[in-house]
Amino acid sequence: MKSIIIATNENKLAIWQTNHIKELLKSQYPQLNIRIKIIKTNHQNNNDFQLNDEIVDIPYSLEIEEQLLNNDIQLAVHNVKHLSYTIDPGLIIAGYIKRDYSEDVFVTFNNIKIDDDLPKFIVGVSNLRNFVLMRKYYPNIKLVILNGDVKSRIFKLKNLKFSGVILNKIMLKRLNISKTPSEDLPKDKFIPTAGQGATALVTQSHRFDIIELLQPILDKDTYNTVTAERAFISKLNINNNYPVGVYAEMIDKELSLTAFLSDNEGDIFIKDSVTKTFRDNSKSIGNKLATTFLKNDKIKKILPI
Repeated sequence: MKSIIIATNENKLAIWQTNHIKELLKSQYPQLNIRIKIIKTNHQNNNDFQLNDEIVDIPYSLEIEEQLLNNDIQLAVHNVKHLSYTIDPGLIIAGYIKRDYSEDVFVTFNNIKIDDDLPKFIVGVSNLRNFVLMRKYYPNIKLVILNGDVKSRIFKLKNLKFSGVILNKIMLKRLNISKTPSEDLPKDKFIPTAGQGATALVTQSHRFDIIELLQPILDKDTYNTVTAERAFISKLNINNNYPVGVYAEMIDKELSLTAFLSDNEGDIFIKDSVTKTFRDNSKSIGNKLATTFLKNDKIKKILPI
């Protein structure tokens, strides 16, 4: 193979990741001609939400999928948490590069800690997941819904006198705002979105040459953990617009998976975990934890089942 076209959407983090993929491939194949194509999509990628919004699954990558199927491009790069759970049968997730920065962070310019939990604190959140988790663990803190991109949220933090905002750590690290003071939030409490911090590589399912080309830059542990997380969400037949978090990690030869699901107000809250060896594959581990949730009596008050 002499050349390849890699595509992504116009999201700044996705563009950073695509350039990173290009660098990884060039380090393995110096003679490979790699072109990056930015494809404008109809879906506006932001975390805007209102508590009473109808939750719908908007396909994020239809335009990119179409160009893959037409062979206008050979590889697509996606932020996993924005990748649809239903992929065209002509396409395949070839794998994931090593995951990094999967946690959320508390960003503040006031030299305070989130665990101070003071009534005077005003904290900005931008998704239902963190809205619910903040209400559960820090009931004294006043919450404000923040929409817009990361830089606009940082601007509001500085100018509207908020105590802090909660953001994805990967956005701070990858978008040249890593010097912003921040505190990592523990993933056992602030359980990330499925696939948070992970990058997926999608190609045509019959392009075994592309799949083979990618092998040196793919990470097996990331594949196993992200597969378990996505299986959990798929089994529940929901998407990341719900107040839901699921996170897997490899511990020795075991996969540990923890998840929560709540109603929009955080009044009904389910949390559970499972740890299994690889006698079971990672997808079955995600399905197993989801089945446990579906058997919980509270689930009927959260999901339309």
